[in-house]
Amino acid sequence: MRILMALLLAFTAPASFAIGIEAMTFSMPADSDFIAKRLTNDNQTARLYQIAIYALDKPGDQEQLSRPAEGELLYAPKQLTLSPGQSDIFKFFWHGPEDDRERYYRVLFREQPTQMRSGALAQGGAINMAPTVVLQTILVVRPRKTRFDWQWAAGSQRLRNSGNTWFKLLLKADCDSDDAQAVSFYLRPGEQIQHALLRGKGQKVIVYDGRFIPLDNACVE
Repeated sequence: MRILMALLLAFTAPASFAIGIEAMTFSMPADSDFIAKRLTNDNQTARLYQIAIYALDKPGDQEQLSRPAEGELLYAPKQLTLSPGQSDIFKFFWHGPEDDRERYYRVLFREQPTQMRSGALAQGGAINMAPTVVLQTILVVRPRKTRFDWQWAAGSQRLRNSGNTWFKLLLKADCDSDDAQAVSFYLRPGEQIQHALLRGKGQKVIVYDGRFIPLDNACVE
Protein backbone atom coordinates (compact mmCIF):
# COMPACT_ATOMS: atom_id res chain seq x y z
CA MET A 1 0.00 0.00 0.00
CA ARG A 2 1.29 3.43 -0.89
CA ILE A 3 2.05 5.96 1.84
CA LEU A 4 1.81 9.58 0.71
CA MET A 5 4.06 11.87 2.70
CA ALA A 6 2.56 15.35 2.33
CA LEU A 7 5.04 17.53 4.20
CA LEU A 8 3.75 21.08 3.98
CA LEU A 9 7.07 22.72 4.82
CA ALA A 10 8.95 25.64 3.33
CA PHE A 11 12.15 23.77 4.15
CA THR A 12 13.22 20.52 5.82
CA ALA A 13 12.94 20.36 9.59
CA PRO A 14 13.66 17.40 11.91
CA ALA A 15 10.44 15.69 12.94
CA SER A 16 8.99 12.22 13.38
CA PHE A 17 5.52 11.04 12.42
CA ALA A 18 3.98 7.63 13.00
CA ILE A 19 0.44 6.39 12.57
CA GLY A 20 -0.25 2.99 14.07
CA ILE A 21 -2.98 1.29 12.08
CA GLU A 22 -4.35 -2.21 11.60
CA ALA A 23 -4.66 -3.95 8.20
CA MET A 24 -4.27 -1.57 5.24
CA THR A 25 -7.20 -3.20 3.44
CA PHE A 26 -10.33 -3.82 5.50
CA SER A 27 -13.72 -5.22 4.52
CA MET A 28 -17.22 -4.57 5.77
CA PRO A 29 -18.95 -7.98 5.97
CA ALA A 30 -22.06 -8.65 3.90
CA ASP A 31 -24.19 -9.10 7.01
CA SER A 32 -23.07 -5.88 8.71
CA ASP A 33 -23.59 -2.19 7.99
CA PHE A 34 -20.82 -1.09 10.37
CA ILE A 35 -17.06 -1.44 10.70
CA ALA A 36 -14.45 0.28 12.90
CA LYS A 37 -10.82 1.18 12.20
CA ARG A 38 -8.43 1.70 15.10
CA LEU A 39 -5.66 4.30 15.03
CA THR A 40 -2.76 4.61 17.46
CA ASN A 41 -0.59 7.66 17.95
CA ASP A 42 2.97 6.30 17.92
CA ASN A 43 4.51 9.76 18.21
CA GLN A 44 5.94 11.46 21.28
CA THR A 45 3.51 14.38 21.08
CA ALA A 46 -0.24 14.73 20.57
CA ARG A 47 -1.69 14.41 17.06
CA LEU A 48 -4.92 15.36 15.32
CA TYR A 49 -6.48 12.80 12.94
CA GLN A 50 -8.98 13.41 10.16
CA ILE A 51 -10.14 11.26 7.25
CA ALA A 52 -11.30 11.69 3.67
CA ILE A 53 -13.16 9.09 1.60
CA TYR A 54 -13.18 8.59 -2.19
CA ALA A 55 -15.09 6.01 -4.21
CA LEU A 56 -12.97 3.74 -6.45
CA ASP A 57 -13.93 1.99 -9.66
CA LYS A 58 -11.40 -0.66 -8.63
CA PRO A 59 -8.12 -0.56 -6.68
CA GLY A 60 -4.93 -0.51 -8.73
CA ASP A 61 -2.39 1.61 -10.55
CA GLN A 62 -4.99 3.21 -12.82
CA GLU A 63 -7.78 3.62 -10.32
CA GLN A 64 -10.37 6.33 -10.84
CA LEU A 65 -11.43 8.35 -7.78
CA SER A 66 -14.82 10.02 -7.40
CA ARG A 67 -17.03 11.47 -4.71
CA PRO A 68 -19.18 8.81 -2.97
CA ALA A 69 -22.92 9.03 -3.46
CA GLU A 70 -24.55 11.34 -0.93
CA GLY A 71 -25.16 9.54 2.37
CA GLU A 72 -23.89 6.21 1.05
CA LEU A 73 -20.93 5.79 3.43
CA LEU A 74 -20.82 7.81 6.64
CA TYR A 75 -18.19 7.98 9.38
CA ALA A 76 -17.77 9.28 12.93
CA PRO A 77 -16.26 11.11 14.67
CA LYS A 78 -15.31 14.00 12.41
CA GLN A 79 -11.82 14.02 13.92
CA LEU A 80 -9.76 12.52 16.76
CA THR A 81 -7.10 14.02 19.00
CA LEU A 82 -4.79 11.40 20.50
CA SER A 83 -2.10 11.74 23.16
CA PRO A 84 1.18 9.82 22.72
CA GLY A 85 0.48 6.08 22.79
CA GLN A 86 -3.29 6.58 22.87
CA SER A 87 -5.62 4.81 20.42
CA ASP A 88 -9.23 5.20 19.35
CA ILE A 89 -11.50 4.23 16.47
CA PHE A 90 -13.20 5.77 13.48
CA LYS A 91 -16.56 4.17 12.73
CA PHE A 92 -17.91 3.64 9.21
CA PHE A 93 -21.61 3.14 8.48
CA TRP A 94 -23.12 1.77 5.26
CA HIS A 95 -26.37 3.33 4.04
CA GLY A 96 -26.00 2.41 0.39
CA PRO A 97 -27.80 -0.09 -1.87
CA GLU A 98 -28.57 -3.60 -0.63
CA ASP A 99 -27.54 -5.23 -3.91
CA ASP A 100 -25.03 -7.72 -5.36
CA ARG A 101 -22.30 -5.22 -6.27
CA GLU A 102 -19.00 -4.94 -4.43
CA ARG A 103 -17.78 -1.39 -3.74
CA TYR A 104 -14.32 0.01 -3.04
CA TYR A 105 -13.28 3.18 -1.24
CA ARG A 106 -9.95 4.91 -0.77
CA VAL A 107 -9.80 6.08 2.85
CA LEU A 108 -7.13 8.65 3.70
CA PHE A 109 -6.09 9.07 7.33
CA ARG A 110 -4.47 12.47 7.84
CA GLU A 111 -2.19 13.05 10.84
CA GLN A 112 -0.93 16.44 11.95
CA PRO A 113 0.45 18.02 15.13
CA THR A 114 -2.01 19.74 17.41
CA GLN A 115 0.34 22.74 17.61
CA MET A 116 2.15 24.59 14.84
CA ARG A 117 5.94 24.38 14.69
CA SER A 118 8.08 27.46 14.04
CA GLY A 119 11.28 27.56 12.03
CA ALA A 120 13.82 30.31 11.38
CA LEU A 121 14.34 31.76 7.91
CA ALA A 122 17.89 32.20 6.57
CA GLN A 123 17.37 35.97 6.24
CA GLY A 124 15.85 36.25 9.69
CA GLY A 125 12.32 36.04 10.95
CA ALA A 126 10.24 32.90 11.38
CA ILE A 127 7.74 30.78 9.51
CA ASN A 128 4.99 28.50 10.81
CA MET A 129 5.19 24.92 9.58
CA ALA A 130 2.36 22.37 9.56
CA PRO A 131 3.77 18.93 8.73
CA THR A 132 1.11 16.43 7.69
CA VAL A 133 1.24 12.69 7.03
CA VAL A 134 -1.44 11.00 4.93
CA LEU A 135 -1.83 7.21 5.09
CA GLN A 136 -3.90 5.57 2.34
CA THR A 137 -6.02 2.48 2.96
CA ILE A 138 -8.80 0.67 1.12
CA LEU A 139 -12.24 -0.13 2.48
CA VAL A 140 -14.18 -2.87 0.69
CA VAL A 141 -17.93 -3.03 1.21
CA ARG A 142 -18.89 -6.58 0.33
CA PRO A 143 -22.16 -7.04 -1.59
CA ARG A 144 -25.20 -7.30 0.65
CA LYS A 145 -26.17 -10.23 -1.60
CA THR A 146 -22.87 -12.09 -1.70
CA ARG A 147 -22.01 -14.89 -4.10
CA PHE A 148 -18.68 -16.49 -3.19
CA ASP A 149 -17.41 -18.82 -5.92
CA TRP A 150 -14.34 -19.73 -7.97
CA GLN A 151 -13.37 -21.90 -10.92
CA TRP A 152 -10.34 -24.19 -10.80
CA ALA A 153 -9.72 -27.75 -11.93
CA ALA A 154 -7.08 -30.03 -10.37
CA GLY A 155 -3.92 -29.88 -12.45
CA SER A 156 -4.77 -26.50 -13.94
CA GLN A 157 -2.53 -23.44 -13.62
CA ARG A 158 -5.48 -21.06 -13.78
CA LEU A 159 -7.98 -19.99 -11.14
CA ARG A 160 -10.80 -17.50 -11.64
CA ASN A 161 -12.96 -15.60 -9.18
CA SER A 162 -16.41 -16.38 -10.58
CA GLY A 163 -18.28 -14.84 -7.64
CA ASN A 164 -19.13 -11.24 -6.86
CA THR A 165 -16.75 -10.55 -3.97
CA TRP A 166 -12.98 -10.56 -3.49
CA PHE A 167 -10.81 -13.23 -1.88
CA LYS A 168 -7.13 -13.90 -1.30
CA LEU A 169 -5.22 -16.82 -2.81
CA LEU A 170 -2.17 -18.26 -1.00
CA LEU A 171 0.21 -20.61 -2.81
CA LYS A 172 3.18 -22.50 -1.34
CA ALA A 173 5.76 -24.65 -3.10
CA ASP A 174 5.32 -27.47 -0.57
CA CYS A 175 3.33 -28.32 2.53
CA ASP A 176 6.11 -27.42 4.96
CA SER A 177 6.74 -23.89 3.67
CA ASP A 178 5.96 -21.10 6.12
CA ASP A 179 3.75 -18.12 5.36
CA ALA A 180 6.76 -15.91 4.58
CA GLN A 181 7.56 -18.17 1.61
CA ALA A 182 4.03 -18.09 0.21
CA VAL A 183 2.95 -16.04 -2.79
CA SER A 184 -0.40 -14.30 -2.51
CA PHE A 185 -2.90 -12.75 -4.90
CA TYR A 186 -6.01 -10.66 -4.31
CA LEU A 187 -8.72 -11.53 -6.82
CA ARG A 188 -11.68 -9.26 -7.38
CA PRO A 189 -14.85 -10.51 -9.11
CA GLY A 190 -14.11 -11.70 -12.63
CA GLU A 191 -10.33 -11.67 -12.21
CA GLN A 192 -8.15 -14.72 -12.78
CA ILE A 193 -4.58 -15.76 -12.04
CA GLN A 194 -2.28 -18.19 -13.82
CA HIS A 195 0.57 -19.66 -11.78
CA ALA A 196 2.61 -22.87 -11.92
CA LEU A 197 2.09 -23.49 -8.18
CA LEU A 198 -1.62 -24.03 -8.83
CA ARG A 199 -0.85 -27.41 -10.36
CA GLY A 200 1.96 -28.28 -7.97
CA LYS A 201 1.82 -30.43 -4.84
CA GLY A 202 2.17 -27.56 -2.38
CA GLN A 203 -0.47 -25.84 -0.32
CA LYS A 204 -3.18 -23.94 -2.19
CA VAL A 205 -5.60 -21.98 -0.02
CA ILE A 206 -8.32 -19.40 -0.55
CA VAL A 207 -8.74 -16.93 2.31
CA TYR A 208 -12.26 -15.51 2.50
CA ASP A 209 -14.10 -13.77 5.30
CA GLY A 210 -11.72 -15.14 7.95
CA ARG A 211 -11.87 -18.71 6.61
CA PHE A 212 -9.04 -20.77 5.08
CA ILE A 213 -10.35 -23.00 2.30
CA PRO A 214 -7.93 -25.56 0.74
CA LEU A 215 -8.33 -26.11 -3.00
CA ASP A 216 -7.32 -29.76 -2.73
CA ASN A 217 -6.20 -32.38 -0.21
CA ALA A 218 -2.48 -32.18 -1.03
CA CYS A 219 -1.57 -30.80 2.40
CA VAL A 220 -4.60 -31.87 4.41
CA GLU A 221 -3.71 -34.37 7.14
